[in-house]
Amino acid sequence: MESFLGWLFYNYRGRDSGLIINIPEVARIPATISLTSIDFKDNEHMPLTSSPAAPEGKNMSPQIQWENIPEEAKELVLILEDPDAPLPKPICHFVIKGIDPKTTKCINAGEMVASNPSITFAPAAFGRLGYHGPRPIKAHGSHRYIFQMYALSDQLPQPKNKDELVKQMIPLIISRGVLTGTFERK
Repeated sequence: MESFLGWLFYNYRGRDSGLIINIPEVARIPATISLTSIDFKDNEHMPLTSSPAAPEGKNMSPQIQWENIPEEAKELVLILEDPDAPLPKPICHFVIKGIDPKTTKCINAGEMVASNPSITFAPAAFGRLGYHGPRPIKAHGSHRYIFQMYALSDQLPQPKNKDELVKQMIPLIISRGVLTGTFERK
C-alpha cells in the first residue's frame, strides 16, 4: 500500500517556495555560514542509520558542524525541512534553538534527541521535539532534506511552534547556511 501511495503522489513534491530559506526576507540575507557533515556531503545520500525506517534505520541524527559565524551572533538556530513530502508545505523534522555561537561548533552524531539536556528543541511538525530522520514514502523517489542554520542578533524566547519561531527569528537573522542531504526508500 505504501509503495502504491508513493507512486500515486510521485509528482506531488517540490514545495521549495515554502522553505524558510526561500522566504523573501530570509533569502536576501547573506549565506556566509559553512554548514557541513562528516556523515554525508552536500546533495548526497544521508546515512541509512539517520532514518527511522527498518531494518537499517536507527533514527540517529548525523553529525553537523559549522564555521564562519558572525562575531555579533547571540544565538544559532538549526532547522531540518523536507520540501518533497507530498504535503501542501515542507515538513519540518526538527528545530534546535539556543545554540551558543561562541562555544558550540558542532552537534555530534546521535546527539539530537529530546532527552539531551544540552540541546533546546522547539516544536517541529506535529509538535514533536527531537530529531526525526528521513522517512520518505516508499517509491516516492529521492527527497531532499534541507539543514538550515541561522545566526541571530539576539536570543529568542521559547516558541509554541515552528511558525511562531520563524516569525520571531526573521528580523534577527544576520547570516545563514544550508546543507542538503537526500534520502530514498524503494
